Amino acid sequence: MPQVEKYIEVDAAIDDCFKMWLDVTAYPLFIKNLETVRKTDSDNTWIWTIWIPIGRNEEWEVQIDDIDTSWYALNAKWGAYRCNFVMKTIKPDRTAISIILEYIPGPEAIRECSNRIVHFPQHILDIDLKQLKSLIEHPVRSKILTTTNKRNKVKKPAHHSSSCDI
Repeated sequence: MPQVEKYIEVDAAIDDCFKMWLDVTAYPLFIKNLETVRKTDSDNTWIWTIWIPIGRNEEWEVQIDDIDTSWYALNAKWGAYRCNFVMKTIKPDRTAISIILEYIPGPEAIRECSNRIVHFPQHILDIDLKQLKSLIEHPVRSKILTTTNKRNKVKKPAHHSSSCDI
């Protein structure tokens, strides 16, 4: 399974970082193409609406069996993703966050995005980690400064990267 590993340091206590990670409803604030999340009737299942880079949204079923360490997303057409993370205290007010994103592109992802799919997870994960860092380090500013993203559906912080979709 291909994977991308990323590391970032955040100027915040580990408890603040962990609190942001545990709030699944906040994920659209820092995950670039995640439009919405909604809880299902199941204890550990969520439906995520994700912007697919060919111009439409797709719903993904996401299993969060142990949010302390990982989540798993599956969409028959677009693939499977597992996100594992580790947080470590560097100093009382500084935290290291490591994320490993494993993925298997599905048949539609390969057909529609074959010339760009290789760089997608690494590029997007860079953007998402920088946004997470900003939200943790500046929570008040991040909640006040919002702007509608280019699809006019989700409020995102004004400083959310809008680099090109894949």
